[in-house]
Amino acid sequence: MFLKNMGNLSPSEQILYNHWLIMLQLLEMGLPWDAIEALTEGEIALVLAVQMAKLEKQQEDEAQQQRIMQNRR
Repeated sequence: MFLKNMGNLSPSEQILYNHWLIMLQLLEMGLPWDAIEALTEGEIALVLAVQMAKLEKQQEDEAQQQRIMQNRR
């Protein structure tokens, strides 16, 4: 619900909100807080890009498995 109202935030609030969304995503991935604090902006971008690529590959694999299962019917 809060994401729908992002346009009502000031630019500095949007930056802060985005920062914490990224921090939470990194924590959910299992990175410890002290490691996150030590990462550079470029390293964070790389970690997030790799995670997104992994998720995309997983979704592609699942879609392929579903097509295979449907073709067997």
